[in-house]
Amino acid sequence: MGFFLTFNTSGVYRVKRCAGVSLEYQINTLFDQLPVDLGIWHKLTTKFDADLFCGLWLKQWNRGLDFSPQTLQRISDRGLSLSLDIYFNYDEKES
Repeated sequence: MGFFLTFNTSGVYRVKRCAGVSLEYQINTLFDQLPVDLGIWHKLTTKFDADLFCGLWLKQWNRGLDFSPQTLQRISDRGLSLSLDIYFNYDEKES
């Protein structure tokens, strides 16, 4: 649903999303499309540096997000760290 998964030669998967879908849903949808076998993930994360990097662009300041323990467990089970870059799109006209 609204995901475009591409692979770069540098080993980066990039996912573009549709607006209005939670980050947690997007992470789980991404994992649902990738191998479930944690042995594969272990081989990858012991051989390569791997993380789940998410860039967030917010329209309003002082916003938060949270993840369920199940989603955090899925990230951890795969040996991934979660990196968040959070940006605020400030528009003086709207303030």
